[in-house]
Amino acid sequence: MKKIFIIIICLMAAVILGYGIHYAAAPVSSQELERATHEKSAPARGYIVRDETAYYADRSGQLYNNVAVGARVAKDSLIYTIYDGSVDPSVISELNTLNRSIAAAEAEQASESYSSDSISVESEIASRTAQIIGAARENDVTSIARYKKDINSLRQNGSIISAADELTELTARRDALEAQLGNGISERYAENSGVFTTYYDGMEDVLSTDRADEYTVEYIESLGEASSRESHYDTVEEGGFVCCIVNNHLWSVLLVTERKALDGSEIGDTVTVRFNNIAGEERDGKISYISSEEQDKDGRCFVIIECSEYFEGAYSYRNADADIIFEKYSGYKVPVQAVHSEEQRQFVIGLSDNRLYECDINVLYSNTDEGYAIVDSADGAEHSLSSADRILTGER
Repeated sequence: MKKIFIIIICLMAAVILGYGIHYAAAPVSSQELERATHEKSAPARGYIVRDETAYYADRSGQLYNNVAVGARVAKDSLIYTIYDGSVDPSVISELNTLNRSIAAAEAEQASESYSSDSISVESEIASRTAQIIGAARENDVTSIARYKKDINSLRQNGSIISAADELTELTARRDALEAQLGNGISERYAENSGVFTTYYDGMEDVLSTDRADEYTVEYIESLGEASSRESHYDTVEEGGFVCCIVNNHLWSVLLVTERKALDGSEIGDTVTVRFNNIAGEERDGKISYISSEEQDKDGRCFVIIECSEYFEGAYSYRNADADIIFEKYSGYKVPVQAVHSEEQRQFVIGLSDNRLYECDINVLYSNTDEGYAIVDSADGAEHSLSSADRILTGER
């Protein structure tokens, strides 16, 4: 009997010892770290509003764009020409092709870095081959032709024709073609600098931030979906759309959303706009206009957000299916009881390789109702959260 009792005591001691070792190694009041993002946002719909000037033909005739779509033009530079009478369409087509090639050569000249002394012919051919594949994905026919020409030149001469030489050759060919077209022309020059585009949707003269006081939610919603299309005709009728010059430094978004979503927001506040219909792209901007109650309808208002960051989508898209993000915090999600405060610091207890240490943190967001906080390591913290495997969520 005594022997059985001793065996029971030994078993209990082993269980207690095993539990103690396991508890010390991985406390039950701990959890793995997880990253999370909290945002306060509101869905909204509206339009991209560009600072743009639309140009319309002042006569009927054969149209030739003197610059390529997407190119930046200077004020007072020639942007398009309309020729009287019958002009060989193939000449206009070739001029447009040359114009695109000139734009590509100018970009190539600005970034040209090839040197036969430092780069082998074989590696340069391989590089151009890879560039052809990339250009094919983008359907960039002009660049493909340029890269193929480079490869042929490398194979024949061991070097490529410089962008400067090619630019001279292309410009001479263009000048010769233009000379064939003769007189009877109407030339148009840019009133402002910006990006040249031939996309249009009929709202170029409808949407303007300067007219915000005239708009109402009802009017904005009545505009419906804008249908963007590209003007690429060789002929144009008097009064027909030709192109737009768009300010590439500034654009805005006019969005309709719930009035209650803007509670606490003011003109001048910085927000983020996420364009759900443009691959979820996000851009920061400042609120420049909030509609008055007289402009609202059924609890909906409109807001204008001014953006100065370059965004390619602003030149080819008009409709905006977006989220206005007022606050956004990204960090580690932890239970509020895991956050400790001591004098002028806050910290959580991290666990790594069975070792405990204090991680100084900044609390980015706290939700006491749901019992969690989003935190990140404090600047200059001796131990960062990223080095912890787990954190303690309660007392041991």
